[in-house]
Amino acid sequence: MKEVHILYYMMVFLSMVLVLPMNISADEEENHPPVPVIRSPSGSTIYIQSRPVLLDGSHSIDADGNPMRFLWYSDMDGYLGTDPVKQCLLSRGVHRITLHVDDGISNVSVTIMITVLPDTATLDTDRDGIPDIIDDDDDNDGLLDVEEDTNRNGILDEGETDPKDNDTDDDGVSDYYDVPPRDPGPPSSSIDWYEQILLSIFMIGSLTLILSLLAAGFYAMAKYMKRPSRLDEE
Repeated sequence: MKEVHILYYMMVFLSMVLVLPMNISADEEENHPPVPVIRSPSGSTIYIQSRPVLLDGSHSIDADGNPMRFLWYSDMDGYLGTDPVKQCLLSRGVHRITLHVDDGISNVSVTIMITVLPDTATLDTDRDGIPDIIDDDDDNDGLLDVEEDTNRNGILDEGETDPKDNDTDDDGVSDYYDVPPRDPGPPSSSIDWYEQILLSIFMIGSLTLILSLLAAGFYAMAKYMKRPSRLDEE
């Protein structure tokens, strides 16, 4: 009878050792990863740089009821915060906004693309303290905007320069001094530009000197040839 009790307790012990880890493993396998949901911002909406953007991930779901942790990230501005709902200012450009949701076991993310445009009321391209909306020369290159965008269509057409860029062809020379300002050739620095002018002046001066010397030589030769010879005097 005693041997039967010992055998019974041994079976109970073995069942606890073998079955309990299986139950724990089963519980872990039954965990459902969270479902991140970005309610805001919306990819179909255009946002303005000077206005806060609402980040709302409050509709994210965890089927197991586990507490969730949030993390917002922008590929342009970096980490934005860890609150499920918050507002923040974003720099202008196209942002890839990612919401990470973690339930302690699984980490799932969702991404959305949004566009943030500059505020035309505060945009100041040349940072001269005058907003572009009332600045006659947005890029401060000495050319009025109406001289650069001659047809005023906001598009860089052939023969025009960019009123938002003081060096349209990126050759190191301001559009005001660059002729032509949209040179398709290889870019050159402003030092090269001045060197070309000095070289031209030197070549013109040298040519003028050579022509002057030639003219003086011809004049001296002609004068010498007009002098009477000794045979003519006799």
